[in-house]
Amino acid sequence: YYILDGRGEINIEGETKEVEAGDVIYIPPGKAHTLIHEGDRPIRFITVSVDVSGSFKRARLGYIA
Repeated sequence: YYILDGRGEINIEGETKEVEAGDVIYIPPGKAHTLIHEGDRPIRFITVSVDVSGSFKRARLGYIA
């Protein structure tokens, strides 16, 4: 996640941290997580996902993913 605006808490596998605008949060593959906003402003964020399995690369090369 990249937090664009607002504040909140992120919980990753039972560990909770406060987050705010400008923060970047890395979540390892397969980890349970929740993001909850705090305050009167909504939290706005961007998520970026990476295909760690490599199936996208295989699909682009013409293999069945």
